[in-house]
Amino acid sequence: MTVSVRPECWTLTGTPSPRNSVRGKVGESVYLGEVAQHDFVAGSNRLKIYELNPTEQGKNGRGELHAVVNPQDVVILLS
Repeated sequence: MTVSVRPECWTLTGTPSPRNSVRGKVGESVYLGEVAQHDFVAGSNRLKIYELNPTEQGKNGRGELHAVVNPQDVVILLS
């Protein structure tokens, strides 16, 4: 299945969600005022995550995090 999720729809959290959750770590981050752009590394996959009003959770070296997205923000492209 191939899905599409906009980078600003992801939320970083320390707690996994039973649905629509990806485990990984924040690689590099770029802080642009009220927005942070994170390179989220999940195994061999990389996600771009944009965080509005960045928190301490997204900072590099924080260990394992979970990128979570609401079901209504997931678009199925191929099944």
